[in-house]
Amino acid sequence: MKQAVINFRNSINSSSENISCVFVVTSSHGHRDVIIGADKKMLSVKDIIEPFGDELCPKMKGKPKVFIIDACRGSNHDPGVHFDSAADEKRSKEALATQEYRSTRVPPCINDMLVAYAAMTDYVGMMNSTSGSHMINNISQVFSSPGAAEEHVYNLFVKANAKMVATPVDVTVDKGKPTQRTERRKIIMTMESTLRKTLYLRSPN
Repeated sequence: MKQAVINFRNSINSSSENISCVFVVTSSHGHRDVIIGADKKMLSVKDIIEPFGDELCPKMKGKPKVFIIDACRGSNHDPGVHFDSAADEKRSKEALATQEYRSTRVPPCINDMLVAYAAMTDYVGMMNSTSGSHMINNISQVFSSPGAAEEHVYNLFVKANAKMVATPVDVTVDKGKPTQRTERRKIIMTMESTLRKTLYLRSPN
């Protein structure tokens, strides 16, 4: 996977075309800031993003780079919260560990990037066995909707996230056990951006 990223970066640098932006889409298994390949080897998310920085990819200096990371970022599930429920002041060990990790995490960062993750840190990214990734499905719907080419790409991701949050997913808990049951889970996409210009999909021509 790492070599595939490098090869793609090299093809950009050696291209004679005027490349206006780059999209890098990764769909696989994952955990905290790593992608897990079919061979079970791990690739750090920074190894996907940093090769496109100004020094290593001068062809794209000052131009937008969009990374879509469609993978789990942990094993936690979000059951959501009812509007009329009270906050639970007692937090689990897992929740505290996630909070600590988030407070010390240094995200991979280059100039003029937008990164969209399928889930929050330490949470799963959902996939349907029939229709595939919920993240990719919602992004596809929003990006192909009427007028999408006239909207800033960041706003399109926000709309895709809103669709994900508004559509809970039914999951099977304790499968094969006497306690097997179906529960609802919420999915939240997260985004990190250093964009300095607005990015639209519409060609100026």
